Amino acid sequence: MNKYIDAEKIEKVVCSVCSIKLNGGKCSGCDTLRAIQSIQKADVAEVKHGRWIIHIDDLFPVESTMECNLCHEEQPLGCDDNYCPNCGARMDEVKE
Repeated sequence: MNKYIDAEKIEKVVCSVCSIKLNGGKCSGCDTLRAIQSIQKADVAEVKHGRWIIHIDDLFPVESTMECNLCHEEQPLGCDDNYCPNCGARMDEVKE
C-alpha cells in the first residue's frame, strides 16, 4: 500500500535544516528541496470519516432510514454500506 505525505510539510522541514539560506533565512532551493519538488504529486483526497444515524419508523418499520452525519443524506435502513453514496465518507466513526 502506498503512503502519502504532505509535500509542503516536507519542504518546510527540509528548509528548516538546510544550511544554504537566502536573505530572510529562506532556503535557497538546495538539491534536496529540488529533488522533492521534482517528484510528481499524487492525486489523493482526504478521507472523511462519518457514521450512520439510525431513524426507526415505529409505525412503518420498513420505511426506517439511516442518515449520514456529515452530509445528512438518508438511505433505506439495511443498506449496510461502509461508505456514504452521497459524500463518500467512510462510515467507521465511533459515536461519542
